[in-house]
Amino acid sequence: MRLRPYAMAGRQPKLPMRNARRAFEEGEAAGGLPTIAVGANQLQKGVQLVDLIVATGLATSKGHARRLVLGRGVRVNGAVVADETTRLTDKDAQNGVIKLSAGRTRHALIRLV
Repeated sequence: MRLRPYAMAGRQPKLPMRNARRAFEEGEAAGGLPTIAVGANQLQKGVQLVDLIVATGLATSKGHARRLVLGRGVRVNGAVVADETTRLTDKDAQNGVIKLSAGRTRHALIRLV
């Protein structure tokens, strides 16, 4: 049996895939992505990546978030993060936004306020 890609099978990509493509490949802020607001003064001190992963809903617990990071399944602004003790600061923001990804299809935005 030969598997066919979505385009050949006549199916459209799922909504999360389209939102992720818009946000990360085309540079738009897709409305369907989970977004949290974090104070700039809070990010100046640094916030643990694990806490932000849980806050955005990309993981259900800190333990789950740590396992995602250690398994190299988390990206910050497109760069893979492998250290569970990573702290994000305001310097990680690009145009006032930090993009988090867990796996290929789960994405979230962190906006500085």
